[in-house]
Amino acid sequence: MKGGRLMRYFKQRGCCLRRDSLAASWGECIRYVEIGDDRYAVRQVEVYNSGRVLRYERSHWCDRFGQLFGCLFSQKHKAIDGRLTAEVIDAKEFERAWREAIDSPMWVQQVEHSLVAEWGLVPHWLRKAQHPEQEVAPDSGRVMESRGSRSPRRHSRRV
Repeated sequence: MKGGRLMRYFKQRGCCLRRDSLAASWGECIRYVEIGDDRYAVRQVEVYNSGRVLRYERSHWCDRFGQLFGCLFSQKHKAIDGRLTAEVIDAKEFERAWREAIDSPMWVQQVEHSLVAEWGLVPHWLRKAQHPEQEVAPDSGRVMESRGSRSPRRHSRRV
């Protein structure tokens, strides 16, 4: 529990998920993910075999190196376990990885290469989850009314 919220944690071997990322050529990593009670990633650490370490949280969710996981996780632990090479871990193991990531020299570069100003302060999947009646154009910050609404679709700028 964290602040009265049930958090879940897992780690998984993998590699950078975005081909356009500066980290795409870094090879394999171990990804540590904290999942919130809304079933979306809250924090994430990526430890690459080369020794580079990246970290993401909802306030810094994207940069030119990568981004916070944007998928809706299942409430069932077996679905997390079912992820290829994923392993459920405890909060202590995640927090240890997070503390090490805080000291990473890569953090300065991540901040310099942040995409938050371009892609939005809130990840598009969270905007959509918070306002299901609206469709959010990914990476644009534009909100369109849902197809199910009575009024025609319009583009409006979210502030």
